[in-house]
Amino acid sequence: MEYNFTFELKNVIKKEMEEDILSAPTSEEESPKLSWMSHCEPNLSLDQRNGMKEERNDTMFTPEVPGEETDKLNSLSDLKQDISYEMRETPNLKHFQMQFEKLEQEKTFFKEDQKQHKDNKCPTCLKVFPTSSKLKRHQRVHTGEKPFQCQICLKAFSDLSNARKHQKVHTDEKPFECQVCLELFSTSSKLKTHSRVHTGEKPFQCQICLKLFTTSSQLKRHRRVHTGEKPFQCQICLKAFSESSSLRKHQKVHTGEKPFQCQICLKLFSTSPELKTHRQVHTGEKPFQCPTCLKVFPTSSKLKRHRRVHTGEKPFQCQICLKAFSESSSLRKHQKVHTGEKPFQCQICLKLFTTSPELKTHHRVHTGEKPFQCQICLKLLTTSSQLKRHRRVHTGEKPFQCQICLKLLTTSPELKTHHRVHTGEKPFQCQICLKLFSTSSKLKIHGRVHTGEKPFQCQICLKLFTTSPELKTHHRVHTGEKPFQCQICLKLLTTSSQLKRHRRVHTGEKPFQCQICLKLFSTSSKLKIHHRVHTGEKPFQCQICFKAFSVYSNLKQHQMVHTSKKPFQCQICLKGFSVYSNLKRHQMVHTSKKPFQCQICFKAFSQYSNLKQHQMVHTNKKPFQCQICLKAFSLYSNLKRHQVLHSGKEQYKCQICQELFSQSSSFKQHLQIHNGEKLFQCRICQRPFSHGSDVKRHQCAHSQNSKEKLKCLTCNAILSSKLTLAIHLESHVNGKQFKCILCNNKFLSLRDIKNHLMIHINCFGKQFKCILCNNKFLSLRDIKNHLMIHINCFSAVLLSVSNFACASQCGLTLS
Repeated sequence: MEYNFTFELKNVIKKEMEEDILSAPTSEEESPKLSWMSHCEPNLSLDQRNGMKEERNDTMFTPEVPGEETDKLNSLSDLKQDISYEMRETPNLKHFQMQFEKLEQEKTFFKEDQKQHKDNKCPTCLKVFPTSSKLKRHQRVHTGEKPFQCQICLKAFSDLSNARKHQKVHTDEKPFECQVCLELFSTSSKLKTHSRVHTGEKPFQCQICLKLFTTSSQLKRHRRVHTGEKPFQCQICLKAFSESSSLRKHQKVHTGEKPFQCQICLKLFSTSPELKTHRQVHTGEKPFQCPTCLKVFPTSSKLKRHRRVHTGEKPFQCQICLKAFSESSSLRKHQKVHTGEKPFQCQICLKLFTTSPELKTHHRVHTGEKPFQCQICLKLLTTSSQLKRHRRVHTGEKPFQCQICLKLLTTSPELKTHHRVHTGEKPFQCQICLKLFSTSSKLKIHGRVHTGEKPFQCQICLKLFTTSPELKTHHRVHTGEKPFQCQICLKLLTTSSQLKRHRRVHTGEKPFQCQICLKLFSTSSKLKIHHRVHTGEKPFQCQICFKAFSVYSNLKQHQMVHTSKKPFQCQICLKGFSVYSNLKRHQMVHTSKKPFQCQICFKAFSQYSNLKQHQMVHTNKKPFQCQICLKAFSLYSNLKRHQVLHSGKEQYKCQICQELFSQSSSFKQHLQIHNGEKLFQCRICQRPFSHGSDVKRHQCAHSQNSKEKLKCLTCNAILSSKLTLAIHLESHVNGKQFKCILCNNKFLSLRDIKNHLMIHINCFGKQFKCILCNNKFLSLRDIKNHLMIHINCFSAVLLSVSNFACASQCGLTLS
């Protein structure tokens, strides 16, 4: 026979005694003050007595476990003492004597039942219960039986008390009120638990990590974190959970049930807490505030997680790599890195994802949905986190700071990536070429180098690109958009990186240095190209003639030689160019614009490279030296042409006179002697010239102020050309630097000393002899000009002979 001690104790102590006391005399002097408890504490008010009564009732109906038998017996002894006190103070002694004897019988029965309750053991989990009724209720946890059903919403419960509590949800009955915040509760136990929010009381402590909790149920759930126990299992997918509420929520994933609907936007939710949290989106309510940074949050759980930002607390640790996390959800996501588990799959592209939010966000790639909009610039974004980061563009907020260099960053991933600059850490490695990268995104982009994948296509010209930023930058070619402007010269640029590099033109900053020759460069790409000068590396090769180049742009220009493609055309003279920079330089010929001026002789140039070469005339700097004869040159191209002389290779041969030339420019000039062609013409008098330099010198004669322009400001000397003026100016700065080794005379320029040396050569005799007439000449140029006389005479004789033969055949007589 089952005997419910709790039920009998309730009837004995609560019901019968209060009925007897209420039936006593009602006069204020003789009444027992409404309750037998008033005799225990005669000075307490009515509210305090009710509180003590409720506390006593809560103590009596606390769930019993085998470890609490001693506490029960002690509580029975206390009740016995209270009843004894009542018997002494209350007139109705006979009734209390009967109650006291009945209580003694209950105590005796409880001791006998205590010996037998060990037989009430759960066969599934071996847990022991004091009564068979409690064992019966416990077994419903394993069987899932819920015999008690709500008649309104048909919700089922395993325990009758839970069903009764639930019915108050429909009736909205909340008879218990908090005296501090006036919040109402349906049960006294909920009120008692709520009061600890105001008092801060946390009477339940974990014996492992010493963490404190408000209720015993919270402590019980917390213990499963240490034990790893997950007693609640889904019958469909067999997934296990540590809490029954988590299982109930999970089961709605399979059923798709969402019984809770927002009355404003009609959105459906699986649980009422989710709906309650969602309502705060419409109301804007954020009742929870951080005491450190005063930031407000809609839920206490979000505030709790936020506080860990200030404290640095990371209570969740991975058991494999020991990495710690501030949130349990982050730990669960991280654990899938070790297991490789990706249970969520996109039904369109079959891509796998670790979490359902990642899959949901991915779906928007296919649908193009962007539900989050910036209220300032109206830009649409895919996720709320992207919107949050985007807002910092307008506010300029950079809440994350590097502790080493104090640099401010917009997001925590940026800060994490930035730390690797100081540590040099590169945890991501390419499996093909073993190259290391600091971020996974850089590794992903690098992988396309091996696969050749270019997933981003321009919708206008159909050109493919490796990354979306490259495509975005390319779009500006079609739109002409240049959103970045230099604050110094107001120049517009297409990208922020171009603006950053451009600023170094004004500041002169060159942060990249070659470790071999210590030369400085403004960009890392220029330094990388420069390194190839030392290594001799030429990674770019033409597939037609197999010529190699150190720079890809040079290869691209070279390929146009084979295709004869000249896509860039001058709009004035219609001349075509294979490179846009060549067209830009050519256009200065029409505009006569020369923006680059020498600060010493004030000579102007259309190109900066020409100015740089010219400045070496004043500095006499010749950094390029021949390794054979040690002759120095100011330009690398001059050194390259000079080295051909040592190699003995004569690359260019005249088909008329069979003369060999090592340079194409010399060969072209030579051909003009045979053709009599004069490609250069004065624009004023139309006089033709063989060389462009001759035209420039000639045009000075037409200028009215030419003599004033070519006048030395120091000694008022008038020079014939700008070149002679530049040489003359050096005489004031450096004096006569060139000395003849034969007569010790000094000269201003190399040209003057060369002309002077011819005088000495003439003294030793003329060195060049004509093989036809045996005449001798001082220089090679003189004998070449002389030979042309023989050639012209010989051509005239041949022409006369051919004309005479033709006339004889026709019967004509030549006079």
